[in-house]
Amino acid sequence: MLHRDTQVFLTLICLTDVSFYSWLLRSADDIESEKLEQGIRKPIIRMIKKREKAMNGKVDSFGNDFLGLLVKANHDSDEGNRITEDDVVDECKTFYIAGHETTTSLLTWTVLLLETIQIGKKRQGRRCSISLAMNTRIQMAYPG
Repeated sequence: MLHRDTQVFLTLICLTDVSFYSWLLRSADDIESEKLEQGIRKPIIRMIKKREKAMNGKVDSFGNDFLGLLVKANHDSDEGNRITEDDVVDECKTFYIAGHETTTSLLTWTVLLLETIQIGKKRQGRRCSISLAMNTRIQMAYPG
């Protein structure tokens, strides 16, 4: 039989171990986040499996694009250089998000530049109109 103080100490350790009770304490946000993670992960895993299936026994025939290089690193014969399937999935997600951010930033700056050019042309148009009107008035006031 354990001493009473030891029982209390072990009980407190068990209660503070969140990973042990995490399945009980999950919030709706945690559950939704997990569903979204699986929704992203499954298509990437399918793409990886499709690449592996297309290999047909050929060594290093995963392709020369980013995904092919990652799958090749996943199947590296040197265990020290090999990356896990989770690493491949995480790299794919990072690459996708980085591309999305880059494209969004590019489009934002393009729209800003086009708007700036359009505003500049409108101002030039007004200046030309004012200048033309003043020249016309001057010519009417002082003909010849």
